[in-house]
Amino acid sequence: MMDAPSDRSEGEAPRRRAALAFIFVTVLLDMLALGIIVPVLPKLVLSFEGGDSATAATMYGVFGTVFAAMQFLRAHDAELIVAASPSHLQS
Repeated sequence: MMDAPSDRSEGEAPRRRAALAFIFVTVLLDMLALGIIVPVLPKLVLSFEGGDSATAATMYGVFGTVFAAMQFLRAHDAELIVAASPSHLQS
């Protein structure tokens, strides 16, 4: 027998609030990490390449390309993980 919509909504508000807080903290940490690494990475790569700016620029481009490619290729995996979560199956 199915519960009335009002019965389900009582327990969903705290879970939704907790999920929103988790997402906010995750995005905050991601942006903080990005804000720290973006100004530092070019000089760091340049120092690793011994001051050769052409090679450093190539490596920096490779890092950016690989990062973007992995985000694109693995986004589907994250969708599958969310779809398989128990909270998704209850609806």
